[in-house]
Amino acid sequence: HIGHRDLTGWNPEWMYELMETDEIRNQAYSETIRDTVAGKTVLELGTGRRALWAIHSARAGARKVYAIEANTRAYESSLQFLKSQQIDNVHLVHGFSDKVTLPERCDVLVHDLIGDIGSSEGMIPFIEDAKQRLLTPDALHIPRRCSTYGVLVEDPKMSWKEWAFSYAMREFAPFERLSFVRFFGFPGEAALSEPQLFE
Repeated sequence: HIGHRDLTGWNPEWMYELMETDEIRNQAYSETIRDTVAGKTVLELGTGRRALWAIHSARAGARKVYAIEANTRAYESSLQFLKSQQIDNVHLVHGFSDKVTLPERCDVLVHDLIGDIGSSEGMIPFIEDAKQRLLTPDALHIPRRCSTYGVLVEDPKMSWKEWAFSYAMREFAPFERLSFVRFFGFPGEAALSEPQLFE
């Protein structure tokens, strides 16, 4: 079993690319940030390789943004990217959020610590720690909540291109040996039940 701290060091470039180019997800975040953060102090947990939501927050009028990143490569990339954008009210912090301190409490929490199973990237303990030490009592959370649903499915019938892409994204591991598998391009017709709330 790999813990969420171990997974942080594993995150490959393609994973950041998927998140940075997911237009549906990104539009929801950027609109909420734009409508929420003006004049406030923002904390972003897991800012990634481009300090995406930290920069959005700064441009939306946040007074100050603290962006925390534990992955060393992503932290260094964000540091360079922030310099290239000439944004001076984002303070980048390297480490896990439960191991760092900040000079003030923040009014808004922004994060994308959501795994395929919502809590699988350690969202719950990191947010609880932030509420205790890093946030004001009435801090706003973006996202406000997360729900994971499960669906009973059959082994999907995929084209050879979909199968090859999914196989490559699993780092060429056959799904028979894995306790958790992500299929890219999973066909909806493989679902055998209605979604049920899992967590």
